Amino acid sequence: MKLRSYDDVRRLTAYLQTVADWRDGFEKRAQLAQERLEAGELSEEEQDQLLGEGAALLQLMRRLLGTERWAA
Repeated sequence: MKLRSYDDVRRLTAYLQTVADWRDGFEKRAQLAQERLEAGELSEEEQDQLLGEGAALLQLMRRLLGTERWAA
């Protein structure tokens, strides 16, 4: 993506903030899930859901840091 205007910068910044917020929320849910897992209170369904979300977040981060190139 080439940044051609200030609006492009604003859109990219908003997108990156959304990704950062998702990551932060996921980290909090993962920590709570770890505590529940240790207490034997985490269901298999919840584990699978969290693993799926983690995989999706990891894939997005890899794309942002690897194959996606941001040009000014």
